[in-house]
Amino acid sequence: MFGKMRRGREFNGPTPHSTAVIAKMPLSRPPNYQFLQERRREAVRGQLLDYKKDIGNCDVKTSLFESSKHHYVRKAVERRVGADRQQHQAQINQRRCRFKQTLETEKEQLLQEMKDKMKEMKTERLSGMQERLQFLQERSERERLQQVTEKLEQLFREQDHETRSALSRRHEQQVCQERAVQMRTQQEEERRQREEDRWIEELLEDDQHTRDKLDHLSVQLRHQRVAEQQQELRRQMEEKEKLRQEEKELKEEEARLLRQQNQDLLLEDQRHQQLKLQEQQ
Repeated sequence: MFGKMRRGREFNGPTPHSTAVIAKMPLSRPPNYQFLQERRREAVRGQLLDYKKDIGNCDVKTSLFESSKHHYVRKAVERRVGADRQQHQAQINQRRCRFKQTLETEKEQLLQEMKDKMKEMKTERLSGMQERLQFLQERSERERLQQVTEKLEQLFREQDHETRSALSRRHEQQVCQERAVQMRTQQEEERRQREEDRWIEELLEDDQHTRDKLDHLSVQLRHQRVAEQQQELRRQMEEKEKLRQEEKELKEEEARLLRQQNQDLLLEDQRHQQLKLQEQQ
């Protein structure tokens, strides 16, 4: 009965009073297994916290970098657009000054031509007036001589019939000569009047031509200004469209980076879940 009560690790030996104890099986886990597991979990948790902190710092740095990059790109675009605008405005001002100088030069040339024509016309008119004065003086002298001749004829009219006949023929000749002179004078006066009318008409035509040319130059300048304004508006619209396109590209790049960050965070969460599952196993 005593032998039956011995159980567990004890067993009887070869002799009646000999007993042996079976050694304990070694434990599958060390005694400090829980402590080691806790330390391992703490280490993994610390690594995860450090990794999240690094990701947060990277996100902040990335955000600052993208913000500074966007600001730098915008400033660079604004500087380039401003430089192009200043250069284009300088070119417009240069062309406007050249066109204004050309217009002023042509205007001065036209005015000088008008002055020269007026001087030439005045000179010709003065020459005509001098010729007319000389003609009037000659006619006055002829009239005076005619009066003297008439008085002489009146004195000798009563002397001889032949003398009277000769005087009569002479008087008729003088009358014919005077009529011829009067006709030539009248024709010369008509010719001079036609010349003056022609000069006046040419002067009016030149004046009208000058006005038409000035009007044409003014219209051309106005059209050029309108064309320059339209060109400036198109350039500004192109610059705005270019800025809008660059902003769109920057937004797309920011969205792409944000998606990439979200994917990285999702992968990190998946890795963290896998580590938790491995720890639980």
